[in-house]
Amino acid sequence: MTSNQRIDYTAGAETDRLEESSQTGWAPVNNTLARKLMKPKVYDLMFHANIKVTPKEDGRDATRQYRMLRVRRVWQGKLVGQVPSAYQLVKGERDGRLPPGFYSDSNLDYFGDTSGHWTDIPFETYASGQHVNQSLMQEFVVGIGYLNKARAPVPEFGGLYFLVVIDVALDRYRVLMSLDKRLSGPEILGVFRAQGGVCPPYLANAVPPDLASFRYKLHDWVSYKEHLA
Repeated sequence: MTSNQRIDYTAGAETDRLEESSQTGWAPVNNTLARKLMKPKVYDLMFHANIKVTPKEDGRDATRQYRMLRVRRVWQGKLVGQVPSAYQLVKGERDGRLPPGFYSDSNLDYFGDTSGHWTDIPFETYASGQHVNQSLMQEFVVGIGYLNKARAPVPEFGGLYFLVVIDVALDRYRVLMSLDKRLSGPEILGVFRAQGGVCPPYLANAVPPDLASFRYKLHDWVSYKEHLA
């Protein structure tokens, strides 16, 4: 990655990005919690993260010159008290052209949108008491792609690897958004199995990531029960 091409990454509970996402019908309660009226005095809840990624070139926003490439792998675990454990890979859509367990974070074949920038709110819901005492962990890999090529990262930008963990206990929740880990040009090429790429072993193998190896944006446990009715 050269000094004039980089990917900016912002995450945290300071800014609520719900209105920038594709989710509709939810009313914000705080920066990581929203709710939706399901029937009189009964609400569903959404616990969510706030992520934004922007390609920069020579210090300027380069969203219109590139497309975003984004993939994810999802794990679900149990909460023992407030400690997550026993993560299992969530079964779902898979793509043999990606590392095991990863799939596109978009329904489009080129893994992204042509606007370039990405604002996203990975979330978990409290629907009729579902997902209580559970931990949802999502791995994300993000690269910058050429406008006129599918599945083709620009190696000079490198890539990002980060986690979002949403823990829902019986009466409170927390949203952990990790700081990003940078991937080199060959590593982001390896994730997309492009020529000259070498996928890092921790992405090439379908094993839960080591939570302790990441640094996180601070998010305390927050009560949610008072927002259910």
